Amino acid sequence: MLRRNSLLIAILMSLAIVTAAVAAGKMVRCAFDGMAMKDTVMKKATVKGETVYFCSDDQKTHYLKSPEKYRRTTKIGPYSATVNFLTNMEHMEAMKAMGMEMGMKPSGAHHLSVCLEDKSGKDVKPTKVLLRVTDPAGKGVTKPLKWNDMMTHYGTQFELKSKGKYQVAVMVLDSGKQYKSTVDYIVK
Repeated sequence: MLRRNSLLIAILMSLAIVTAAVAAGKMVRCAFDGMAMKDTVMKKATVKGETVYFCSDDQKTHYLKSPEKYRRTTKIGPYSATVNFLTNMEHMEAMKAMGMEMGMKPSGAHHLSVCLEDKSGKDVKPTKVLLRVTDPAGKGVTKPLKWNDMMTHYGTQFELKSKGKYQVAVMVLDSGKQYKSTVDYIVK
């Protein structure tokens, strides 16, 4: 009985140490899908001298095959913005792999998300965020983004069916001010 109690105490102490380590971690974003989690539970890699984090080994593998496909960063007014690009199939597979079944049917070929941070790296949730996607033929579509509490980012669906270069303008409305920045995305 004493031996079993000692083993139980050792297990509980180990769990407490692991829990403390996770709690002590800093919040980081997944380079693949933009989800915020503690760095202590994320997978990580170094890409072009930058440490990047992932929710799963599968996401890390996808990203490392083609880092330029999934993420763009830009300065937008006083904020730093990260735009993530996933096909809806990649988005649904990522959610399923993490045990988060998507309850909605995709309404576009791609899921685009935007994360905004202030100068200190803290997440910012401004009044409104819009994306204007202009296709290779010059036709543009503007949509408001919806805030997702679980993922802690803005997201929406877009049809990026044509091959070629798209321009993606991120527009932020905050405290009566409007900011805009554009990133390119290539569909191969």
